[in-house]
Amino acid sequence: MKRKILILGGGQSQVDLAIEAKKKDLEVYVIGGNLVDDIKQHTDHFEKIDIRDKDKVKSYVINNNIDFIFTMGLETALPIITEISEELNLPNFFSSQSLEKFNDKYKWRRELGDIEGNLKSQSAKKLEDLETWDIYPAFLKPVDGSGQRGVYRVENFDDVKKVFDKSIKFSKSGTLIIEEYAGGYEISVNSFMVDNELVNYIISDRISYTEYPGGIIKEHIIKPHIVSDELDEKIRKLVLAVNKKMGFENGHIYFQMKIDGDKVNLIEFTPRYDGCHMWKLINYATDINFVQMSLDFLLGNKPEIKENIIKDGVFITKFISDKPHIIVDRSKYELPSDYLALHWYYKDGDEVKSVTGYMEKIGYYMIREDIPSKE
Repeated sequence: MKRKILILGGGQSQVDLAIEAKKKDLEVYVIGGNLVDDIKQHTDHFEKIDIRDKDKVKSYVINNNIDFIFTMGLETALPIITEISEELNLPNFFSSQSLEKFNDKYKWRRELGDIEGNLKSQSAKKLEDLETWDIYPAFLKPVDGSGQRGVYRVENFDDVKKVFDKSIKFSKSGTLIIEEYAGGYEISVNSFMVDNELVNYIISDRISYTEYPGGIIKEHIIKPHIVSDELDEKIRKLVLAVNKKMGFENGHIYFQMKIDGDKVNLIEFTPRYDGCHMWKLINYATDINFVQMSLDFLLGNKPEIKENIIKDGVFITKFISDKPHIIVDRSKYELPSDYLALHWYYKDGDEVKSVTGYMEKIGYYMIREDIPSKE
Protein backbone atom coordinates (compact mmCIF):
# COMPACT_ATOMS: atom_id res chain seq x y z
CA MET A 1 0.00 0.00 0.00
CA LYS A 2 1.31 3.44 -0.95
CA ARG A 3 2.28 5.88 1.77
CA LYS A 4 0.19 9.06 1.82
CA ILE A 5 1.42 12.65 1.93
CA LEU A 6 -0.90 15.58 2.60
CA ILE A 7 0.31 18.82 1.01
CA LEU A 8 -1.06 22.02 2.51
CA GLY A 9 -1.77 24.50 -0.27
CA GLY A 10 -2.50 23.91 -3.94
CA GLY A 11 -0.66 26.88 -5.42
CA GLN A 12 2.48 27.23 -7.51
CA SER A 13 4.80 26.81 -4.50
CA GLN A 14 3.55 23.23 -4.02
CA VAL A 15 4.06 22.00 -7.60
CA ASP A 16 7.69 20.98 -7.00
CA LEU A 17 6.73 19.06 -3.86
CA ALA A 18 3.99 17.10 -5.62
CA ILE A 19 6.36 16.17 -8.45
CA GLU A 20 9.07 15.00 -6.04
CA ALA A 21 6.51 13.09 -3.94
CA LYS A 22 5.44 11.16 -7.03
CA LYS A 23 9.07 10.15 -7.58
CA LYS A 24 8.81 8.45 -4.17
CA ASP A 25 5.63 6.66 -5.36
CA LEU A 26 3.58 8.48 -2.72
CA GLU A 27 -0.16 8.97 -2.91
CA VAL A 28 -0.57 12.74 -3.02
CA TYR A 29 -3.40 14.47 -1.16
CA VAL A 30 -3.75 18.25 -1.41
CA ILE A 31 -6.00 20.66 0.48
CA GLY A 32 -6.28 24.42 0.13
CA GLY A 33 -8.30 27.20 -1.41
CA ASN A 34 -7.66 26.14 -4.99
CA LEU A 35 -5.59 23.78 -7.14
CA VAL A 36 -3.53 25.36 -9.93
CA ASP A 37 -3.36 23.54 -13.24
CA ASP A 38 0.35 22.72 -12.92
CA ILE A 39 -0.19 20.56 -9.82
CA LYS A 40 -3.34 18.73 -10.94
CA GLN A 41 -1.57 16.02 -12.91
CA HIS A 42 0.56 15.17 -9.87
CA THR A 43 -2.34 15.08 -7.39
CA ASP A 44 -4.44 12.03 -6.52
CA HIS A 45 -6.96 13.74 -4.24
CA PHE A 46 -7.91 17.37 -3.67
CA GLU A 47 -10.39 18.96 -1.30
CA LYS A 48 -11.16 22.62 -0.76
CA ILE A 49 -10.36 23.16 2.93
CA ASP A 50 -9.00 26.22 4.71
CA ILE A 51 -5.52 25.11 5.77
CA ARG A 52 -5.72 27.48 8.77
CA ASP A 53 -8.69 25.53 10.17
CA LYS A 54 -6.86 23.09 12.42
CA ASP A 55 -9.92 20.98 13.31
CA LYS A 56 -10.88 20.42 9.67
CA VAL A 57 -7.31 19.66 8.64
CA LYS A 58 -6.88 17.22 11.53
CA SER A 59 -10.16 15.45 10.68
CA TYR A 60 -9.04 15.13 7.06
CA VAL A 61 -5.74 13.61 8.16
CA ILE A 62 -7.48 11.07 10.39
CA ASN A 63 -10.25 10.19 7.91
CA ASN A 64 -7.77 9.60 5.07
CA ASN A 65 -5.08 7.79 7.10
CA ILE A 66 -2.43 10.34 6.10
CA ASP A 67 1.15 9.30 6.91
CA PHE A 68 2.62 12.80 7.11
CA ILE A 69 1.91 16.46 6.27
CA PHE A 70 4.24 18.81 4.44
CA THR A 71 4.32 22.11 2.56
CA MET A 72 6.72 24.28 0.59
CA GLY A 73 6.87 28.04 0.84
CA LEU A 74 3.86 28.49 3.15
CA GLU A 75 5.02 29.80 6.50
CA THR A 76 1.46 30.04 7.83
CA ALA A 77 1.09 26.27 7.45
CA LEU A 78 4.01 25.37 9.74
CA PRO A 79 2.18 25.73 13.09
CA ILE A 80 -0.79 23.67 11.85
CA ILE A 81 1.50 20.93 10.54
CA THR A 82 3.47 20.84 13.77
CA GLU A 83 0.50 20.84 16.14
CA ILE A 84 -1.39 18.12 14.25
CA SER A 85 1.74 16.01 13.79
CA GLU A 86 2.48 16.18 17.52
CA GLU A 87 -1.10 15.31 18.47
CA LEU A 88 -1.30 12.36 16.05
CA ASN A 89 2.32 11.25 16.51
CA LEU A 90 3.19 11.81 12.84
CA PRO A 91 6.75 12.51 11.67
CA ASN A 92 7.63 16.19 11.51
CA PHE A 93 10.70 18.42 11.51
CA PHE A 94 9.90 20.81 14.33
CA SER A 95 8.38 21.05 17.76
CA SER A 96 5.83 23.58 18.96
CA GLN A 97 8.54 24.97 21.23
CA SER A 98 10.96 25.65 18.36
CA LEU A 99 8.29 27.26 16.19
CA GLU A 100 7.05 29.42 19.07
CA LYS A 101 10.51 30.98 19.17
CA PHE A 102 10.52 31.53 15.43
CA ASN A 103 7.07 32.84 14.50
CA ASP A 104 7.72 36.39 15.73
CA LYS A 105 10.72 38.20 14.23
CA TYR A 106 11.28 40.28 17.34
CA LYS A 107 11.10 37.22 19.59
CA TRP A 108 13.77 35.39 17.63
CA ARG A 109 15.99 38.47 17.46
CA ARG A 110 15.83 38.54 21.27
CA GLU A 111 16.33 34.77 21.49
CA LEU A 112 19.50 34.97 19.39
CA GLY A 113 20.81 37.71 21.66
CA ASP A 114 24.48 38.51 21.16
CA ILE A 115 25.18 35.89 18.49
CA GLU A 116 27.55 37.51 16.00
CA GLY A 117 25.51 38.65 12.99
CA ASN A 118 22.29 39.42 14.86
CA LEU A 119 20.94 42.94 14.23
CA LYS A 120 19.69 45.49 16.78
CA SER A 121 15.89 45.76 16.77
CA GLN A 122 12.79 47.01 18.56
CA SER A 123 9.10 46.07 18.38
CA ALA A 124 6.16 48.47 18.09
CA LYS A 125 2.37 48.28 18.23
CA LYS A 126 1.88 52.01 17.79
CA LEU A 127 3.86 54.79 16.16
CA GLU A 128 4.84 56.34 19.49
CA ASP A 129 6.76 53.19 20.43
CA LEU A 130 9.42 54.14 17.87
CA GLU A 131 9.96 57.76 18.86
CA THR A 132 13.15 56.87 20.76
CA TRP A 133 14.59 54.57 18.04
CA ASP A 134 17.70 56.34 16.75
CA ILE A 135 19.46 53.84 14.45
CA TYR A 136 18.97 54.86 10.82
CA PRO A 137 18.73 53.79 8.09
CA ALA A 138 16.55 50.90 9.22
CA PHE A 139 13.92 48.46 7.96
CA LEU A 140 10.36 48.48 9.25
CA LYS A 141 8.26 45.34 8.77
CA PRO A 142 5.63 43.10 10.38
CA VAL A 143 6.94 40.75 13.08
CA ASP A 144 4.82 37.95 11.61
CA GLY A 145 5.01 38.71 7.90
CA SER A 146 6.49 36.69 5.06
CA GLY A 147 7.86 37.48 1.64
CA GLN A 148 8.38 41.21 1.16
CA ARG A 149 4.90 42.31 2.27
CA GLY A 150 4.90 45.47 4.37
CA VAL A 151 8.68 45.89 4.30
CA TYR A 152 9.97 49.47 4.10
CA ARG A 153 13.38 51.07 4.35
CA VAL A 154 13.23 54.20 6.53
CA GLU A 155 15.85 56.94 6.79
CA ASN A 156 14.39 58.79 9.79
CA PHE A 157 11.35 58.99 12.04
CA ASP A 158 9.47 61.07 9.44
CA ASP A 159 9.75 58.09 7.07
CA VAL A 160 8.44 55.82 9.82
CA LYS A 161 5.40 58.07 10.18
CA LYS A 162 4.69 57.81 6.44
CA VAL A 163 4.76 53.99 6.20
CA PHE A 164 3.80 52.77 9.69
CA ASP A 165 0.10 52.28 8.89
CA LYS A 166 0.88 50.70 5.51
CA SER A 167 3.25 48.19 7.09
CA ILE A 168 1.13 47.22 10.08
CA LYS A 169 -1.76 46.21 7.79
CA PHE A 170 0.28 43.12 6.94
CA SER A 171 0.67 42.02 10.57
CA LYS A 172 -1.96 39.69 12.01
CA SER A 173 -0.80 40.51 15.53
CA GLY A 174 -0.67 44.26 14.86
CA THR A 175 3.03 44.44 15.68
CA LEU A 176 6.00 45.74 13.72
CA ILE A 177 9.74 45.38 14.14
CA ILE A 178 12.31 47.99 13.23
CA GLU A 179 15.85 46.74 12.78
CA GLU A 180 19.13 48.34 11.86
CA TYR A 181 19.99 48.41 8.19
CA ALA A 182 22.69 45.99 7.10
CA GLY A 183 24.74 47.16 4.15
CA GLY A 184 26.69 45.13 1.63
CA TYR A 185 25.52 42.47 -0.81
CA GLU A 186 22.84 39.90 -0.18
CA ILE A 187 23.20 36.13 -0.14
CA SER A 188 20.93 33.19 0.46
CA VAL A 189 21.97 30.08 2.36
CA ASN A 190 20.10 26.80 2.09
CA SER A 191 20.99 24.48 4.96
CA PHE A 192 20.02 20.95 5.95
CA MET A 193 20.26 19.45 9.42
CA VAL A 194 20.34 15.74 10.25
CA ASP A 195 20.31 14.69 13.91
CA ASN A 196 21.41 18.18 15.01
CA GLU A 197 24.37 18.21 12.60
CA LEU A 198 24.75 20.64 9.70
CA VAL A 199 25.25 18.25 6.77
CA ASN A 200 24.75 20.74 3.90
CA TYR A 201 24.78 24.47 3.36
CA ILE A 202 24.83 26.07 -0.07
CA ILE A 203 25.57 29.78 -0.49
CA SER A 204 24.15 31.78 -3.40
CA ASP A 205 24.06 35.42 -4.46
CA ARG A 206 20.61 36.98 -4.10
CA ILE A 207 20.08 39.80 -6.59
CA SER A 208 17.17 42.15 -5.89
CA TYR A 209 15.66 45.07 -7.81
CA THR A 210 17.44 48.17 -6.54
CA GLU A 211 14.69 50.50 -7.77
CA TYR A 212 11.97 48.97 -5.58
CA PRO A 213 11.71 48.68 -1.78
CA GLY A 214 11.59 45.44 0.18
CA GLY A 215 14.23 43.37 -1.59
CA ILE A 216 12.08 42.04 -4.45
CA ILE A 217 14.04 39.16 -5.94
CA LYS A 218 15.44 39.27 -9.47
CA GLU A 219 18.06 36.48 -9.67
CA HIS A 220 19.78 33.78 -7.63
CA ILE A 221 23.34 32.77 -8.54
CA ILE A 222 25.48 29.76 -7.59
CA LYS A 223 28.48 30.23 -7.22
CA PRO A 224 28.56 33.34 -5.03
CA HIS A 225 31.02 35.83 -6.44
CA ILE A 226 33.02 37.08 -3.43
CA VAL A 227 32.72 34.63 -0.54
CA SER A 228 36.20 33.95 0.83
CA ASP A 229 37.16 30.94 2.94
CA GLU A 230 37.04 33.14 6.03
CA LEU A 231 33.53 34.41 5.20
CA ASP A 232 32.42 30.89 4.33
CA GLU A 233 33.40 29.74 7.81
CA LYS A 234 31.59 32.67 9.45
CA ILE A 235 28.44 31.86 7.46
CA ARG A 236 28.63 28.19 8.45
CA LYS A 237 29.03 29.08 12.13
CA LEU A 238 26.11 31.52 12.02
CA VAL A 239 23.84 29.00 10.30
CA LEU A 240 24.70 26.28 12.81
CA ALA A 241 24.33 28.64 15.79
CA VAL A 242 20.87 29.80 14.68
CA ASN A 243 19.63 26.28 13.90
CA LYS A 244 20.76 24.99 17.29
CA LYS A 245 19.44 28.02 19.19
CA MET A 246 16.04 27.64 17.52
CA GLY A 247 15.91 23.88 18.07
CA PHE A 248 15.98 23.01 14.36
CA GLU A 249 17.55 19.55 14.63
CA ASN A 250 16.40 18.10 11.30
CA GLY A 251 15.40 19.36 7.90
CA HIS A 252 15.84 22.33 5.60
CA ILE A 253 16.28 25.90 6.87
CA TYR A 254 16.58 28.87 4.52
CA PHE A 255 18.56 32.04 5.33
CA GLN A 256 18.97 35.52 3.93
CA MET A 257 22.14 37.33 4.96
CA LYS A 258 24.21 40.34 3.96
CA ILE A 259 27.97 40.48 3.57
CA ASP A 260 29.53 43.83 4.47
CA GLY A 261 33.32 43.67 4.24
CA ASP A 262 34.28 40.94 6.69
CA LYS A 263 30.92 41.02 8.50
CA VAL A 264 28.06 38.56 8.05
CA ASN A 265 24.65 39.91 9.12
CA LEU A 266 21.51 37.83 9.53
CA ILE A 267 18.47 39.30 7.74
CA GLU A 268 15.90 36.47 7.85
CA PHE A 269 15.64 32.73 8.26
CA THR A 270 12.77 30.28 7.96
CA PRO A 271 12.39 26.51 8.48
CA ARG A 272 10.66 26.07 5.14
CA TYR A 273 11.59 26.09 1.48
CA ASP A 274 11.77 29.51 -0.14
CA GLY A 275 9.41 30.59 -2.88
CA CYS A 276 12.21 30.80 -5.46
CA HIS A 277 12.74 27.08 -6.19
CA MET A 278 16.28 27.28 -4.87
CA TRP A 279 16.27 23.55 -4.12
CA LYS A 280 16.04 22.96 -7.89
CA LEU A 281 18.92 25.30 -8.76
CA ILE A 282 20.98 23.59 -6.04
CA ASN A 283 20.09 20.21 -7.53
CA TYR A 284 21.37 21.32 -10.95
CA ALA A 285 24.53 22.80 -9.43
CA THR A 286 25.43 20.01 -6.98
CA ASP A 287 23.13 16.97 -7.45
CA ILE A 288 21.97 17.52 -3.83
CA ASN A 289 18.18 17.17 -3.67
CA PHE A 290 16.91 18.81 -0.48
CA VAL A 291 13.27 17.91 -1.18
CA GLN A 292 14.08 14.21 -1.55
CA MET A 293 16.10 14.46 1.66
CA SER A 294 13.07 15.94 3.43
CA LEU A 295 10.76 13.23 2.10
CA ASP A 296 13.23 10.52 3.14
CA PHE A 297 13.23 11.86 6.68
CA LEU A 298 9.43 11.95 6.83
CA LEU A 299 9.31 8.39 5.49
CA GLY A 300 11.58 7.26 8.30
CA ASN A 301 14.66 6.82 6.12
CA LYS A 302 18.06 8.44 6.65
CA PRO A 303 18.48 11.20 4.04
CA GLU A 304 21.18 10.62 1.43
CA ILE A 305 23.94 13.08 2.28
CA LYS A 306 26.14 14.41 -0.52
CA GLU A 307 29.09 16.77 -0.33
CA ASN A 308 28.76 20.50 -1.01
CA ILE A 309 30.61 20.22 -4.31
CA ILE A 310 29.47 22.71 -6.95
CA LYS A 311 29.90 21.65 -10.57
CA ASP A 312 31.85 23.69 -13.09
CA GLY A 313 30.13 26.84 -14.25
CA VAL A 314 27.69 29.37 -12.82
CA PHE A 315 24.07 28.35 -12.22
CA ILE A 316 21.44 31.10 -12.33
CA THR A 317 17.71 31.44 -11.70
CA LYS A 318 16.26 34.43 -13.53
CA PHE A 319 12.72 35.54 -12.79
CA ILE A 320 10.47 36.69 -15.61
CA SER A 321 8.75 39.64 -13.96
CA ASP A 322 6.43 42.47 -14.85
CA LYS A 323 4.10 45.07 -13.35
CA PRO A 324 1.00 43.97 -11.44
CA HIS A 325 -2.31 43.75 -13.37
CA ILE A 326 -0.71 43.49 -16.81
CA ILE A 327 -2.18 40.88 -19.18
CA VAL A 328 0.35 38.13 -19.83
CA ASP A 329 1.79 37.68 -23.31
CA ARG A 330 4.62 35.16 -23.05
CA SER A 331 5.92 35.94 -26.53
CA LYS A 332 7.14 39.40 -25.52
CA TYR A 333 9.78 38.05 -23.12
CA GLU A 334 13.18 37.14 -24.53
CA LEU A 335 14.29 33.72 -23.27
CA PRO A 336 17.43 31.65 -23.86
CA SER A 337 17.14 28.46 -25.88
CA ASP A 338 19.52 26.46 -23.69
CA TYR A 339 17.73 26.78 -20.34
CA LEU A 340 17.90 24.01 -17.75
CA ALA A 341 14.35 24.68 -16.58
CA LEU A 342 11.50 26.98 -17.57
CA HIS A 343 8.23 27.44 -15.71
CA TRP A 344 5.40 29.94 -16.09
CA TYR A 345 3.09 30.93 -13.24
CA TYR A 346 0.54 32.44 -15.63
CA LYS A 347 -1.00 31.51 -18.96
CA ASP A 348 -1.33 33.91 -21.90
CA GLY A 349 -4.27 36.20 -21.26
CA ASP A 350 -4.08 35.97 -17.46
CA GLU A 351 -3.97 39.13 -15.37
CA VAL A 352 -0.95 39.32 -13.06
CA LYS A 353 -1.89 39.52 -9.38
CA SER A 354 -0.50 42.27 -7.17
CA VAL A 355 1.65 40.77 -4.40
CA THR A 356 4.51 43.24 -3.91
CA GLY A 357 2.72 46.09 -5.66
CA TYR A 358 5.83 46.88 -7.71
CA MET A 359 7.14 43.94 -9.72
CA GLU A 360 5.58 40.47 -9.83
CA LYS A 361 6.91 37.07 -10.83
CA ILE A 362 5.36 35.69 -14.01
CA GLY A 363 7.71 32.74 -14.31
CA TYR A 364 11.34 31.74 -14.13
CA TYR A 365 14.09 29.96 -16.01
CA MET A 366 17.37 28.41 -14.90
CA ILE A 367 20.57 28.42 -16.92
CA ARG A 368 24.20 27.35 -16.65
CA GLU A 369 26.92 29.69 -17.86
CA ASP A 370 30.65 29.16 -18.20
CA ILE A 371 32.87 31.05 -15.76
CA PRO A 372 34.49 33.93 -17.70
CA SER A 373 38.22 33.57 -18.24
CA LYS A 374 40.41 35.88 -16.15
CA GLU A 375 42.86 36.29 -19.02
